[in-house]
Amino acid sequence: KIGNYANHAGRCSYRFGVDGASSAAGEEIANLRRENERLAREKNEAESNVCSLQSQVSILEDDVLEAEQEIENLERNNERLSREKRDAECKVQNLNTENDKLRKEKNEQKDKIKGLKTRLAAEKRARHAVTYDESYGYDREDVVALTQLICKYLLEKPDEIDSNHIFNCVRNIYIALTKNWNDNPDYYYVSVRMLINVCHASTWFTYNQQRNFEEWLADQGWG
Repeated sequence: KIGNYANHAGRCSYRFGVDGASSAAGEEIANLRRENERLAREKNEAESNVCSLQSQVSILEDDVLEAEQEIENLERNNERLSREKRDAECKVQNLNTENDKLRKEKNEQKDKIKGLKTRLAAEKRARHAVTYDESYGYDREDVVALTQLICKYLLEKPDEIDSNHIFNCVRNIYIALTKNWNDNPDYYYVSVRMLINVCHASTWFTYNQQRNFEEWLADQGWG
């Protein structure tokens, strides 16, 4: 349209044949041509900018698609992680339940073992309870009982028994044998012999006391 206008103005200037008008029209035409060229350049620049923007838009669209794909992948990964988390939490809960069960069973076993130990200890104390005459009144009537007491703990005398008191009892019993009292019990000789041998075999007495036993055994021909 700009070019047509310029051609139209040129024809008009020749038609009127006026020099002044022709000069003014020529200048106007030149201006219009320059304006037309400027507009053409701006058009070209605008078209170039449009192409550039379209290219950028295309790149941005690709970036958007890639971002959307990445978001989709992240969402799927997040769902997978959520499922794994729920599975792990379920496993942890099951393990905690199992641990509580095992802990309870362990405590029950410990209680049973503790009770069993207590009962066994009581039974052991009862079995090994030291029963003896705490007044150390063993005399001629108690030779067998005294012999049995020493035999029971032959190599390990209970701490609560005083071996010196026991030795005194044994000595009195032996002296009664040597006196040969008429009222000595039946089988007194055999019982005393057994008592002296047991005392000599035990670990209850001192060295000097053991020497006494050896002398008594020798005196009676029991050695």
